[in-house]
Amino acid sequence: MLLPTPYLPSSRAIWPGLLIALLLLAGTQPALAGPVEPDYLPLIGKPAQLAVFWHDQRWTPGDEYACALYAQASVMEAMGYNFARELETMRSLGQRDNWYNPQTGTIGLGQPFLAKGIAYQSFGSPVDDTLTHERALYRLQRELSAGQYVIVNINAQLLSYYRGSAITWHTLWITGMRFDGQGTATHVIANDSYHGPAVEYPIDEFLNAWASEFNYYGIFIQNHVGET
Repeated sequence: MLLPTPYLPSSRAIWPGLLIALLLLAGTQPALAGPVEPDYLPLIGKPAQLAVFWHDQRWTPGDEYACALYAQASVMEAMGYNFARELETMRSLGQRDNWYNPQTGTIGLGQPFLAKGIAYQSFGSPVDDTLTHERALYRLQRELSAGQYVIVNINAQLLSYYRGSAITWHTLWITGMRFDGQGTATHVIANDSYHGPAVEYPIDEFLNAWASEFNYYGIFIQNHVGET
């Protein structure tokens, strides 16, 4: 007597079901962690908080060359002083002492802080003529990380935004710096009285603009609480 041959599924019938089972099982397993990336801060400084102290110089007649006054008065406002009052004081003081001319602009930085006894440090020309991009960038990062206020002079024509415009010698309040995932600085963030609050400029363009003519000239102002 012949017994019936049992049904044995072919490999074609087995593999689809087995594959589905394996995929379902894999979905329940925890994923293996990849290599740990360095924990770099995406930015330093406080550009968002300091953006509220930005002021636009473009629509005030006679202030076409007052970018340095606006930057310094804005920093003073962040310290607790009244912006409009300090700006007017700077106009008068600068013209009296020959470091500000409405037709040509400002010579140097820091005079308004000196007049109030607010401590600051000068950087770059003519203090140090041996600076490089690397040294200047390191110092800028250090000051921003410490919470100091940074004001710099630049050749604006070396920034893409200003290239071909009438703006050449210009002053920025640097409020922050942005980094990529490897910890490399990619942009500086500035309150720019001729452009806007918390605007970003590529780091290479900025360093070239800062180095050109002014040899990384700027001042680092210590935090100080003033009048309201």
